[in-house]
Amino acid sequence: MKNIFLILSIIVVFSSCKTINISSENVRKINSKKLEKIINKNDFEFDYFSCKARIIYNKQNFTANIRIKQDSIIWISLTGLFNIEGARIIILKDHYEMINKLNGLYENKSFSSLENVLPLMVDYNILENLLIGNFIEKKLKKQNVETKDNKYVVKGNIDNYNVLYSILPFGKINSIDIKSLKNDNRIQAEYNKYEKVNNQDFSIRRKFEIETIEEKNTLDLKFYKFKFEKVNFPFKRP
Repeated sequence: MKNIFLILSIIVVFSSCKTINISSENVRKINSKKLEKIINKNDFEFDYFSCKARIIYNKQNFTANIRIKQDSIIWISLTGLFNIEGARIIILKDHYEMINKLNGLYENKSFSSLENVLPLMVDYNILENLLIGNFIEKKLKKQNVETKDNKYVVKGNIDNYNVLYSILPFGKINSIDIKSLKNDNRIQAEYNKYEKVNNQDFSIRRKFEIETIEEKNTLDLKFYKFKFEKVNFPFKRP
């Protein structure tokens, strides 16, 4: 149960929506510098961002209420059956805190403690970018950019990991495959069904497969009820 709350809290991160139709035409060949400009131009930007997500984690159903202050705080409340809150998490720049309301436990830990849960060494910026769907690396350096199935495919630059991105023509992520060079740990993420949210491209359907030496977990998310006004981040420490 503890790992469920940790994984859900880390990976789950608009009055009208318009679905984006992906062109069936072949994408033009470009270099990494031009692709980097397209990606950075289409970063999802906000000061405050709130939403909800319906979650299926290994056939278990949850609802997540998510609030973010950019580059500062990620706040998540997880509820289950009968809308009973099971956990509340706050993620800050240098650590995370979690209250498991089902058993009354409180944790205050650094990101390094997540090594046994996730196959990727994370920091606040990686978590926020995974949640909102931005590129987790800001520089592509001079990698070779390939084209496949009307998408751009490029390798990443994270130390001790093989990272492969599939990027849509308008600069948003279609999939990420991250594999550790030290062991068989792996994250595969799919970002699907992009819609216009606050006039920006946002993937409302996500799927994550998280594989470690000990286990394999699947996480499906559907995002809805988007807001951009200033919010509070209530977290009463025991």
